[in-house]
Amino acid sequence: MHDYDNDRWRVIAGRVGGGLSAAAVKEKANELDEYDRLQMEDRREQAGEEREDEDEDAEAEDED
Repeated sequence: MHDYDNDRWRVIAGRVGGGLSAAAVKEKANELDEYDRLQMEDRREQAGEEREDEDEDAEAEDED
């Protein structure tokens, strides 16, 4: 299985080009995955904050 993973990243590195090693391409892919994960967390937090603001506005309107 380990050989398969190494071969997979070697093929991907060959397709990417630029003389990057398989390890460098794998590392960059992992960095991008982490970046995407953090972006999704931020979006979820922002959506939660917007809902809280909407709930507070609705409560304020109900009090009037």
